Amino acid sequence: MSRRFQLYVILLLWVTKAFAEPVSTATNAVTLEQESERFLIAFDISSKMRSRLKATTNFVHDLIESGFYGRAQVGDTIGVWTFNDLLYTGEFPLRVWSTNTAAFIARDVCEFLRKRRFAGVTRFNVLIEGINLVVKRSKTITIIILTDGRTKFLGTPFDEEINGAFTNLASVAEKAKEPIVIVLRAYHGQLIGGSVARASQRIVFPAYPVRPEGKQTITSQTNIVQARTVATRKNNLIPLPTPKAEPIQAESPAGNVVVYPGASLTTGAPQILSNTGQTGEKALIIASPTTRPAAPAPPMLEKPEVQALSVQTGMTTQVFTPETAAPKISLTNEVKQPWSEISGSESDVNKFANELHASDGERFSTKRIILSSSTLGESNLPSQPLLVAAPEPPWMSLTRTLIIIGLVLSGVGLVLVGTAFWYMLISRRRESIITQAMEQSNSHQDTE
Repeated sequence: MSRRFQLYVILLLWVTKAFAEPVSTATNAVTLEQESERFLIAFDISSKMRSRLKATTNFVHDLIESGFYGRAQVGDTIGVWTFNDLLYTGEFPLRVWSTNTAAFIARDVCEFLRKRRFAGVTRFNVLIEGINLVVKRSKTITIIILTDGRTKFLGTPFDEEINGAFTNLASVAEKAKEPIVIVLRAYHGQLIGGSVARASQRIVFPAYPVRPEGKQTITSQTNIVQARTVATRKNNLIPLPTPKAEPIQAESPAGNVVVYPGASLTTGAPQILSNTGQTGEKALIIASPTTRPAAPAPPMLEKPEVQALSVQTGMTTQVFTPETAAPKISLTNEVKQPWSEISGSESDVNKFANELHASDGERFSTKRIILSSSTLGESNLPSQPLLVAAPEPPWMSLTRTLIIIGLVLSGVGLVLVGTAFWYMLISRRRESIITQAMEQSNSHQDTE
């Protein structure tokens, strides 16, 4: 019987090892993955966006299924956030784009958006605080924000240009019941440019200053916008003095700056350039650097309550060549959102800042993040880089469940086998001499 018990234990160990091997293999595969492009889509779910849900889902479905109009490559990650007066992250798991999964991801994102509760008001400050943290930890990232254009945009070096674009399109977009699309791109922790358009118009994705490996660089009509240094106080934004811009030196034809015919390289205030490709339309392009500039020294602020917000300088006029001109945009009413009403802790901010570092299959628990303006300063950012979460294939959760069930059943079986073995030993045990003598005595008495 003891040999049977040994065979049972060996079989149990072999089954446990067989289930555990795929887990270790998947974990080791993490180090072989290459860094991918990141796309983050942020949906405004305030009450005013409810009437634009159909147009929003149609736009997002086409955007994802087309691979962001041909810009996505296999392995690129897609994250989804929602916001109103609060920022919601982790409600939709991070997905990995491929030509085979594009249609499924598009369907899932649209279904996720239809189930959201549209309520509250729009506050861009809570969204931009989260974006700034993710941008600082990303080599390249494209952020797409869908909103109604009725709330003042704040928190980036391009606020003035974006709000000016809102003014042109908000009324038209409201009549058409479609969202306004803001595209921001960041390179090595710095916002380099963006564009604004209605969902039914051509969407512009600014090119990266240095072409990432495997990506195509497409350049076209250019408009130069000098980045501004912006500061924030608890209840409003205060612009800091803009350093004097250096004159632009024309680059040789071999350089990475392409000037569209009729466009000029200028400094100072942005211009609205005519878009010859679309009749009756004008374009707004937010420009930025062709190469990554050296980090400037933080501005000296006389008032202690003012904090620097995403300092993007005018060290030199930052030249940038977007792909195509983005159509115009609009806004009529400005709504100021007080910073003092936002509360939260630094740990809450850092929890979701690492989300875009995860891979397909990882499930995030639903989090309702409330950010604080006090977390915006550099001193509140972690000194050490955040840990990158290991990717978890879809079958891993099922494997883990099977392992647990197998171990539980094995334990129960082991207990049953031990009990049966103990009972068999008890039943076969020889009777003692005293018991045998008593039984013989009783039998004699019965015979007499």
